[in-house]
Amino acid sequence: MTLNLPVIFRIGTIVGLIVLIVIWISAGVLKIIQPSASETLIYSFIPSAPTLFVSMVVSVGEIATGLSLIYRKTRSAGLYVSTFFALGFVMISLWAELKGLSIPCGCFGSGNSLTIGFSTLPLQISLVLLSILILVTQTIERKTPSA
Repeated sequence: MTLNLPVIFRIGTIVGLIVLIVIWISAGVLKIIQPSASETLIYSFIPSAPTLFVSMVVSVGEIATGLSLIYRKTRSAGLYVSTFFALGFVMISLWAELKGLSIPCGCFGSGNSLTIGFSTLPLQISLVLLSILILVTQTIERKTPSA
């Protein structure tokens, strides 16, 4: 039995990939431009960490994730990384909310007024779901023989 995905799923996959690429690359670039925004967040969770270094590693990881989604050969790995990055951010948000912390997000530099917690969960959960949905869609497409 073959499963051919409707055109709407293929279009949705392309749009979803573009959204993920833009979000990961822009988040990483903005953190490199304004590292102090994410350094505050990192210091709140790991006071003894070299915050600038950790911020740069996260930024480069986000940019690499976005770039990996562009190329077909690295896309699956990029989608797994995207999922785990977003899951990590979900866990951080839940932890901050449970601890009652009010920490500036720093997700896209210092240009937003979000604080880590329930206000950032919708975006983070959307990133997780979108990454998984695209990964599943691409897996189905790969297993479906060409007509």
